[in-house]
Amino acid sequence: MKTGRRRESSAIFIILLLLLSVFFYDVVFLGKTFKVTTANSQALPYGAYGQKDNKPRFIPVNGTDSSLLEEPALELIKSSLKKGILPLWNPYQGCGYPLIGMLEVGIFFPLHFLIYFLPQVYSWDLLILSRFLLAGLFVYWLMRTFKFQKLASFVSALSFMFSGPMVLLQYCFANVEIMVPLLLISFERLIRKPNAGNIFFAAVAVALITFAGHPEHIFFAHVFGFLFLCFRIFSLRKSVALKKTVSFLASSYLLGFGLSAVVLLPFLNNLFFEFWSPHPALVGLTTGEVGERAITIAVPHFFQKENLTYDFTFAGWWGGYVGVIPLALAFLSLWKRQKRGLNYFFAVLAFLIIAKDYSLPIINWVGYLPVFSLCRFYIHTGHLFALCIAILAGMGLRVILAQKEAFKKGLVFGLAMLFLIGAHLFYFRSAGHFLISLKAGLFTLGLLITFQSLLFLKDKKIVRLKTAAISLSLLLAFELFSYIHREHPKRFNSFPHVPYIEFLKASPERERSYGIFWAFYPNTATGYQTDDLGIFFSLLPKRFVAFANELLIKNIFQNSLRPPALRAVP
Repeated sequence: MKTGRRRESSAIFIILLLLLSVFFYDVVFLGKTFKVTTANSQALPYGAYGQKDNKPRFIPVNGTDSSLLEEPALELIKSSLKKGILPLWNPYQGCGYPLIGMLEVGIFFPLHFLIYFLPQVYSWDLLILSRFLLAGLFVYWLMRTFKFQKLASFVSALSFMFSGPMVLLQYCFANVEIMVPLLLISFERLIRKPNAGNIFFAAVAVALITFAGHPEHIFFAHVFGFLFLCFRIFSLRKSVALKKTVSFLASSYLLGFGLSAVVLLPFLNNLFFEFWSPHPALVGLTTGEVGERAITIAVPHFFQKENLTYDFTFAGWWGGYVGVIPLALAFLSLWKRQKRGLNYFFAVLAFLIIAKDYSLPIINWVGYLPVFSLCRFYIHTGHLFALCIAILAGMGLRVILAQKEAFKKGLVFGLAMLFLIGAHLFYFRSAGHFLISLKAGLFTLGLLITFQSLLFLKDKKIVRLKTAAISLSLLLAFELFSYIHREHPKRFNSFPHVPYIEFLKASPERERSYGIFWAFYPNTATGYQTDDLGIFFSLLPKRFVAFANELLIKNIFQNSLRPPALRAVP
């Protein structure tokens, strides 16, 4: 790496790290944690043992599944590795299942080694913070690979790493999405210079996405990458050696799948022959989004201040939000063709993703296609939409710096946004949440006025271009910072010694237990390495499903999108 690039990498790393510390100051400096174990039943109905008074007022993220699906499995892997055992099978949950075949566990994903080798009290927060940091770094270098200016690249990095999907969807599948910019970088480099080094780079990106986890996200990530590759080959067709690029790409995928075969092959074998899924036929046509709440993509607190209440009422869009300033910048990016139409490609892709999430007519028919018909779009595409908007936001800043009439163009978006907010306020004028909606609308109005003022000052040359650009970056950062919830519990150990669990583990004969009244919640046993008949996982062994449906609780497992769980019940 050249000295200039090395200095730039070091500088952007430090800047993003400092911003990360500011955005999540409560976690970094005040002893709070990203864990949501105390917002969910675990060893006891109130969560982890001894944490009864450590419960947030509302759930600060979009769900509590990480405390069930990730923490116990990673704790088992950590404990096993300390004993010199590579845990390919989990004997503790249900009647046992192939741990190596569960892609979402991410047993070999590099960031998970933070969990394996660092104290459990701190390692989860370091994992989440590392996701944010890598998301920002990879998007920054993606934009630099596209040859955008440093400030435009920085705006894109900010827009993605602090977007709603990154902040609120802290599940294992975020591991996949932070690798998507890396995949696009490798494809761009492979198109420009098809050589052995770039083949290996692309192969590593493919392998990391496979190691990262969730099958549906892996599929969508590769579809996203494939569409990008096709567009770039077409737009650069005069300078691309097509046959060479395609053959080198195939080599990258073969090598990448080979590198990740240790998890990919067991998963595929189990998927086709052993696993049961709760997805009904043509699940790809379904949606859980509420159309009248789509405004929360830009104005997240329009319907409620809490992102997710304990009765699981969402604020709006499943991904949370992308923010009004990133959307305004994305809108401005469309006024000028950039990088051979790359801005129009990401705009079209963003529209298709969000249109499919809300099941718009005709576009929703994508759900009939093979493989697509097996996937739930609205849950698993939020990060990709946010990535598109983030890239466009950086391009929008480039337009502002290059054109004189930015104020008039921004005014089009601003007036449209104000009309939309006004219409919603009128429609919900009698609703119980009207005052919350009014406050959210006024906050957005303030952001738009500030945004337009900066464009006006820039156009009239009252402020310098660089000053205006930095001010817009700070405005974007301020907006995204203001949306972060601070309802984090104090840092704690998720798997302390629990008297009744120690009693179970000390039993002279191995016994399989089953919790009642929401205590000893499914998958808790995995973290403690004791046996539990209950289980909660996205894919389950067919034999266990048949056993539970016939002999335990009649038809407890159904292909109806109900959570695939045998829970602790009264």
